Amino acid sequence: NLKAIYALAATTLKNGSQLNEIIRRTQLLFKEPRFDPWLARVLITELIWGKGSLSSDSKPIQTILQYEKDIREIVDNLDSNEQPTEDQQKTK
Repeated sequence: NLKAIYALAATTLKNGSQLNEIIRRTQLLFKEPRFDPWLARVLITELIWGKGSLSSDSKPIQTILQYEKDIREIVDNLDSNEQPTEDQQKTK
């Protein structure tokens, strides 16, 4: 499904700074040095902003699922620390 792949890629790029922060805080690529950084970003995107779950017995998915609790905690903290945008402030 080309539209779904495009949407996943666009969402991954749109959330690049958050993904980098998640990867930095979990030390995912330090603890898993053979893990492809872009595959990690795409899988985290699918887990957090996509379907909300990953299901497979593949090693990359199982690796991300090992970090799922930490990833979700970091995302919750990032979301609560974000400043409202100018448009959001105008609606208040």
